[in-house]
Amino acid sequence: MRAETPHLYNTNWPALAGFLLPGGYEIGEILEADSGRARFRVRVLGDWSTKAFVDVFSTQHPGRAEQLALWEAARELRHPNVVKPLAAGELEYEGSHLLYIVLPAPDENLAGVLTDRAL
Repeated sequence: MRAETPHLYNTNWPALAGFLLPGGYEIGEILEADSGRARFRVRVLGDWSTKAFVDVFSTQHPGRAEQLALWEAARELRHPNVVKPLAAGELEYEGSHLLYIVLPAPDENLAGVLTDRAL
């Protein structure tokens, strides 16, 4: 049996709606959240056709720099079958250290594909 993780974070996730991230990404409506992570729709300023979302993580972990380095390395990937991050970074909000990664919204998801065809 797994022990419950205590709620160590007190980030007011809904308050991030409307926040502008570097690179022209405006945080929109919240899609899901828990104590340490939230996912939001993102409006890409200057490119209304791009659909995207942002995952924001509340962390005090000392490995933040390594995580950001991995996300930045992923932005350099060039392969037709790999979705690369649009942006990644760190910010401080109301005393919390937040990491974020902006990803393009997928054209399809597994549940939708399986109702249409076999893989």
